[in-house]
Amino acid sequence: MGHYDTCSYRSPQGDQVFGVCCDQSAPPPVPEEDKNEVKLEELDAVIEDFPIDFQLSDTCGYRTPRPRVTLYDKVPKPFFYIVNGQEAVEHEFPWMAALTNRGRQFCGGSLIDSEHILTAAHCVAHLSKNDVQYLRVKLGDHNIKDNDNTSIEMRVKRVIRHIGFSSKTLHNDIAILTMEHAVQFNEYISPICLAAGNNQYVSQRVTVAGWGTLTDRGRQPNELMKVDVEVWTNDRCRNSYGSNAPGGITSHMLCASLPDKDSCSGDSGGPLFRCGEGSNGLCTQVGIVSWGIGCAQANYPGVYTRVTSMREWINTIVSEY
Repeated sequence: MGHYDTCSYRSPQGDQVFGVCCDQSAPPPVPEEDKNEVKLEELDAVIEDFPIDFQLSDTCGYRTPRPRVTLYDKVPKPFFYIVNGQEAVEHEFPWMAALTNRGRQFCGGSLIDSEHILTAAHCVAHLSKNDVQYLRVKLGDHNIKDNDNTSIEMRVKRVIRHIGFSSKTLHNDIAILTMEHAVQFNEYISPICLAAGNNQYVSQRVTVAGWGTLTDRGRQPNELMKVDVEVWTNDRCRNSYGSNAPGGITSHMLCASLPDKDSCSGDSGGPLFRCGEGSNGLCTQVGIVSWGIGCAQANYPGVYTRVTSMREWINTIVSEY
């Protein structure tokens, strides 16, 4: 997520100036529009096609295989990461996607059907043609540094971000990546369900997962981490941030935290989700990691793009592209 107190965010090129609270520091230059970029206002989308030579799922949100409860038997206590979370059970969340550039993980995402990855617009808004050439989506992974036989790496042929996205306010911070070809679902790779309707999820415990830093500007882990947080009301979030929220807290944002628990840099674009009871309870994505001031700051909860407010846009893009 973006660091508005430090005026930086994690990108394929490393930590970059964001330009929200740094009036004297310019954000990364936005590449000039070219023939591959098309703005379709009727779809509220900016579509960038990247030719490569060579529907939302009805069975989403399942966690298979059933999480192994003996994962931590060999250590004296769980590893506390993400920010004061813990290592996820291996392949517990088979919809998790890692976005990499030249082998370096810089953002997260979620698999929402066999061809599409849901992520944050700020993760891809400043990608150049050269960056996209090296952009990869890793699926079915847990330790992103090891060589295993469960993960696959996909190229991206199309980047679609919301036309209303602003890097200064982070309004409409949502994007969809179309992979080069459809993936086959298995016990390690399967999509997550998307929230719909008017549920605000206030005071409900939800989970955020990712390979982001363990502390503000800290190191990134190799293993997938998770942490449970609690959804705030938007009024409480708005009052807590006050004038420090660069574009305000809007209805298409969702705020969540618990004391000393949060997502952090590198988790951007990843899913915030709620799972049903039991290890096989269906999981539904309610948010997309977007921004915050620092990580796990008491008065500044993590801010997420609210999936229910973007569901119509997501359905339209997936059906068209």
